Amino acid sequence: MEKKKRSYKWMIWSMVATSLVAIGLIIFILIYEAGYQDNLKAYEHSIENLSEVSRVLEFSEYSGTESYFVAIVERVDEEEYVYFVKDGIVEHQVPVGDLITADEARQIAVEVADSQQIMDTKLGLHEEAPIYEVRLRTAQGVQYVIIDGLTMEIVLNFTLD
Repeated sequence: MEKKKRSYKWMIWSMVATSLVAIGLIIFILIYEAGYQDNLKAYEHSIENLSEVSRVLEFSEYSGTESYFVAIVERVDEEEYVYFVKDGIVEHQVPVGDLITADEARQIAVEVADSQQIMDTKLGLHEEAPIYEVRLRTAQGVQYVIIDGLTMEIVLNFTLD
């Protein structure tokens, strides 16, 4: 009987310890995510404060060969531009009207990959040129189709399994 009590106590203590570790991990993830969101907001506000920017329409992060913040802005001259921001500096900017649309990029990727299962589409920068990165699910794995945002040419096309 004494052995059963010990095994129950051990089981209860292991469940308590596991629960505490899980709660700690959840708290850590929530704090990390809150800090990440604060950084995004800080960058977005810094873009809003540029003299030529009227307002920020969209804001995201792109991580390709290098990481950039991508802001679609309306400037005071009422033109829409895409700003690629790295280390707090607008490294590159392109008028939105010069870019193909995300829908056009997805259509090109679907034709190349022969897959309809688009996972996501991101606007980014590759070797000083705006690109769309389209991820698709295929039978071979996850296919990446990188399309030049100005010329519609395929820059890269590869699959990771």
